[in-house]
Amino acid sequence: MSTTIDTTLRIIVVGLKGSGRKWFVQSLPRSIAKYAVDPDFVYRIEDVFDKTDLRPILPSIEIDEKMPDVVWRFQRIAKRKTYAHDISAHTHVFNIVSGDAEDLLGSFQGGRANFIFILLDPSKLSDFIASEGPLDDKFQATNMDEKITRAKYVEYVKGVLDEAAFSSSLVWNVGVCVVKGDLLDNTEISWNLVRAVFGESMVLLFRQYITRFSEIMPFRVSSFGYYLADDERKSNPNPILYDDVWQPEVEAPFFWAFESIEKQRIMKSGDLITRLFFQGDRTKAYIPYPSQYNPKNNRGG
Repeated sequence: MSTTIDTTLRIIVVGLKGSGRKWFVQSLPRSIAKYAVDPDFVYRIEDVFDKTDLRPILPSIEIDEKMPDVVWRFQRIAKRKTYAHDISAHTHVFNIVSGDAEDLLGSFQGGRANFIFILLDPSKLSDFIASEGPLDDKFQATNMDEKITRAKYVEYVKGVLDEAAFSSSLVWNVGVCVVKGDLLDNTEISWNLVRAVFGESMVLLFRQYITRFSEIMPFRVSSFGYYLADDERKSNPNPILYDDVWQPEVEAPFFWAFESIEKQRIMKSGDLITRLFFQGDRTKAYIPYPSQYNPKNNRGG
């Protein structure tokens, strides 16, 4: 049995200007590169049109540069021949559309998109103070303006949720991505992080919409990466400029999306008898992706 069926997926990435939409998307190849040592699977990502593996290189730091829409192919290829590895090996062809809320008013209509990643940027808050760490001067300068209060941020996110919930018949999954996690002293990864940084009102907002979406899941991500060790600060005043110390972590929401789709595929695959009598055993054998909540793969087989 093979469940490695190409399924076109559309992911909408939305966030305020300067919240790192371009970096969030273009950091994905570098983020999954660390899984080269995974004993169970090979993780590959390539450009569908160029048919070449995406190189994990630093994106441009120009904050006003628009992120073009991309169509990528992600593959999770089993290294071991077991039933669990077989049903856990999948391919996804996905289109990523990103922009500010106003840029995406028509993107929620139609298509097969069913994932929205909302980027919440702590540095956009008027009362935000970054933890100690090296930041490129240009990055700091571009984030000095357009500061907003927590209340205004809640209004912005409500507009995004309203657009998604009421303008489409699709059942959306919402990834709430707290970006620039490397700037935060708070080490939480759950709703406690959203509450601590953006306030109780932001958490309550998402709670109000829980019945209108299939799932709402919080994540902590960093496109710049965690490079704040004292010895690295001394040797590289601006380590983001050095490719060898760039270690972003943005893969968690993408892995969550892929895993959600893969479990649906398993539920729908097979003949009627298999689906009726053996579905529980098959989904139980599925090997989940590494995640912020479960950092180690459950070994299968």
